[in-house]
Amino acid sequence: MAGSGTLVTFALPEVGIQGQYWYFLAPEYGANISAGIGYFRRVTPPIRTRLGAEDFKRTVSSWKVRIGGDRFAKLTNKLQFFAGPGIQLWGGKVKDEYAVSGTAESPSTTRWALDGRIGAHILMGENFGLIGSLGQYWGYASVKEGAAETKWLPSGSQGEMGFSFSF
Repeated sequence: MAGSGTLVTFALPEVGIQGQYWYFLAPEYGANISAGIGYFRRVTPPIRTRLGAEDFKRTVSSWKVRIGGDRFAKLTNKLQFFAGPGIQLWGGKVKDEYAVSGTAESPSTTRWALDGRIGAHILMGENFGLIGSLGQYWGYASVKEGAAETKWLPSGSQGEMGFSFSF
């Protein structure tokens, strides 16, 4: 199976790592940029193909860049809430591996999206804390392979959590 012949237009949950940088324009307003990579893997019991029953493994790899702004509300010296809009660029592809018939890889999918998020930042020390956010995106996605092209308007939820450091 040299080519997939299938354009993948669905989302799968991913786990990833990202870095985020805020530049504060004022104590309550911050502009930020974030970038990260994501990964998903699923191995299923044998499935039926034209060559018989065989094991199947699907992996998804992606990357994401977001530029946005947030409004901060300081509840205490150690707890802040934030919310704001952003623009996100996401890209990813799917790789299917069959035990007998080989490997198929989709072309890269690209998504531009507007997104919004709300989150909290809790200081645990002077320069260290925990941060988390929940958000929603609305976008435009496309994928093309040869003469086949698909475009659609995806939307979805996202969540992030991690550690924060200030320098």
